[in-house]
Amino acid sequence: MKLTGYDVYRLYVSLKTHFHSETYDFFKSGGRIRAKLSSYQRRRDRYFFERLAKRFSGRDSFELVDFFVANLATNADLWVGEMMSDQSEQTYLDWCRRIQSLDYIFQCDCETILNEIETEELTFNDLFVNADKQHPLLLRMVMREQINVESFIILENMLHFFQRWDKQMPGDYVWEAYRRKCQKYRPFMTQIDDSKRKHRSTIRQKLVDRGILT
Repeated sequence: MKLTGYDVYRLYVSLKTHFHSETYDFFKSGGRIRAKLSSYQRRRDRYFFERLAKRFSGRDSFELVDFFVANLATNADLWVGEMMSDQSEQTYLDWCRRIQSLDYIFQCDCETILNEIETEELTFNDLFVNADKQHPLLLRMVMREQINVESFIILENMLHFFQRWDKQMPGDYVWEAYRRKCQKYRPFMTQIDDSKRKHRSTIRQKLVDRGILT
């Protein structure tokens, strides 16, 4: 597909707004957003959009969406000029590898979680408790990048603990910001609904193998 810098600009604005706004939804809006050509032409950084257009022209139309999502899910404040860096390309490649190996990544992260439970002599339910004015252990693990955010979202998709945490941590800026990030990222992980039964079986079997669940 032939892309123009203006096409890239509109997609960038739409996705960046999706990750920042409480009300705007990329999917519900069909990616449509007010982004005038005249506004684009006045931007001093439009050169970067033109470069991205050349880079992604002729490739699958979803690749540019994936590139933006991979980077904005990592840093929603990322400026388009920063997306020309080697780091942004590496972020995209790492994201592709995780998405392509998501079942395996989830299994590995489950092992990491269960190792932490055994080391700290905790129960599985302790992962979700915010005791002693600390964030829940599971939240601390994902924020420390001990496990991947995708695995964290898979667990939420199965266990629905976000609502519980909302009640436990009202007004907690750190939690609210991270929850919004996950909720904005979640719709792009379309494959996890089809794999929900498999993921549930994975975590259950690992709990049984460790003697945590009988």
